Amino acid sequence: MSDEISWPEDIVEMVDEVVGDNLDKLMLIDTRGWAITDRLYEAARRVVGGPLTLTAAQRLMEILEPGSPVVLNCGFPIMPWGIHAETDGVVASAAFARAFNLVFKAKPIILSEEETVPVAKATVRAAGLHAVDDFETCQRLPHSAAVLPFTKDTSKSKKEAEKFLNSIKPVAAIAIERPGRNDSGYYHSGIGRDITPLVAKVDDVFAGVSDRGGVTVGIGDQGNELGLGAIREAIRKYHAFGSKCLEEDCCGEGFTCTVDADVTVITSVSDWGAYGVIACLDMLHRDVNLGDSVLHSGEVEKRMIRACIDSGGIDGPSGNLDYRIDGVKEDYHARLIEMMRDIIDYPYKVFMTDIVGYGAHSIYKPHYEHSARLRKDSSL
Repeated sequence: MSDEISWPEDIVEMVDEVVGDNLDKLMLIDTRGWAITDRLYEAARRVVGGPLTLTAAQRLMEILEPGSPVVLNCGFPIMPWGIHAETDGVVASAAFARAFNLVFKAKPIILSEEETVPVAKATVRAAGLHAVDDFETCQRLPHSAAVLPFTKDTSKSKKEAEKFLNSIKPVAAIAIERPGRNDSGYYHSGIGRDITPLVAKVDDVFAGVSDRGGVTVGIGDQGNELGLGAIREAIRKYHAFGSKCLEEDCCGEGFTCTVDADVTVITSVSDWGAYGVIACLDMLHRDVNLGDSVLHSGEVEKRMIRACIDSGGIDGPSGNLDYRIDGVKEDYHARLIEMMRDIIDYPYKVFMTDIVGYGAHSIYKPHYEHSARLRKDSSL
């Protein structure tokens, strides 16, 4: 076994990975009981090569800086109520906007259907930011996010995407619980129903960010979401509608999104995957003087869910106007948020800092060094 350990670099790298794994495990709690999520996660893990939440956060940390424009794609129409965005995705986009403002002083732009704009604005305000109507105002005003509509017309989407990309020049795009097109350009619900006419065609913006050298992250919980194309074969194999549609007169290819992202995040509830990424951003930022936690509190989580529903959002699985995300009650989400905050806090704020009068790292240093040696030894 090699004794070559760099303190604290090797230790920090190891602990970061453990924390990322812990967050991944927490976001994979199978609330539906479908026994699909773990299979899709394994496929994504093979592609990504490490904890999904941590890898996404690391890629974002590499590219974001003050003033960076970041696109957040959210909003999933729920049938038969039409274009009523479900809470999953919208709430996490507001949480991302808050985090990017705290960590990077970045400039978030939420893109969705016109009908989703007022819902997203209300949720952004509940997160503590100003919601504005154009990117120029967002650039000028601190603590703000732009919330913009995008076309549903496939014949116009490429041209509008080019105009958007040329004007704003986003360095990253994140899709959270956002419908993604299949090979035939169709969009589907989670039960394989065609929703193409209801969907803003933001895929061209998302793919364009990647084509221009930006970082893209796709976060989803089934396989029909934007940015999950890297695991398309697993989705087709394991999901009931991965390779077939609900209606016989649809495209016949199933709901599998074929638009790739640089990092694929599979989770049981899409917002949980987003929160895991934000938690890792919190950890990687390592700014003890920041004041507010980058990952919002459970109380703010409930505030955002309520604002989302009260302004026109909808719980996806039930279609009810209860304060839920993906059928899960607001209190559950709030507790999960607090658990994530604990997961990132304990290793660094308890075990790797001054403890009961001992010098930093002194009493636990042998444990960390031994584990780091085991980790570096490929024969073990």
